[in-house]
Amino acid sequence: MNTILLVLCNALSCFIISTILFQFMNGKYKKSSRNRYVYIVIETTTVIFTFCINMLNHSILNLVVWGVLTGIIVYVLYYEDIDKPLRRIIECEALVFCMSVCESLGVILLQCILQAADIKNVNETMLYCLEVTFSKVILIFLYYTFINRFVKKSDVPYSKTRYIMYGIILLYSLINMSVIVENFKNGEENYLCAVNMGCIVLADLYLLYFVKMADEKNYYEKQLIALEQQAKVQYEYYLTQAK
Repeated sequence: MNTILLVLCNALSCFIISTILFQFMNGKYKKSSRNRYVYIVIETTTVIFTFCINMLNHSILNLVVWGVLTGIIVYVLYYEDIDKPLRRIIECEALVFCMSVCESLGVILLQCILQAADIKNVNETMLYCLEVTFSKVILIFLYYTFINRFVKKSDVPYSKTRYIMYGIILLYSLINMSVIVENFKNGEENYLCAVNMGCIVLADLYLLYFVKMADEKNYYEKQLIALEQQAKVQYEYYLTQAK
């Protein structure tokens, strides 16, 4: 059962990182191929390949593979109007580095929670699951709140509602996971709680993405209403001038 749990944790980790990377590239650059299935296959292959590398449990090799693979993908499958492949590669490599830092912050946060709650002798497998889930929650939150805003240029401003929703989701997730941590004290094994934490991470990924898309949709709807009102005023002005 421990092996299955480790496999699931590694798969979750690779899936989250791959999803964020492709969301970033799809939103910032133009696709070289019009066939969307090409990108689905590439993303799936990326998850499977990095999962196999991740199972070797070699952090430096894992980071190098992500860096090389990301550079190849963004060079071959994406382009810009003013094509600057080196800039694309540097931006994506910087994102990979930022994600590594965010994951480290998540692990540090977990250690602080364990110390504050005086939880010791956590089972090795359970501790690994905790590190993966906490690091991914922090990664997802920091990406959608800060990294995506400053790395990816967008005309859509971040509304206060979006920040509030992000904060609520993060707070709820951390409280929920902190409560779950209590089930792992004194070397206890609770596989159901470990799976539950993985589900929390996946829920956070799609909830924050949904909040982002809903906020952008609301912004564009307001812009459309403003343009319609402006067009109406201009039309009435032209009618007045014609009379």
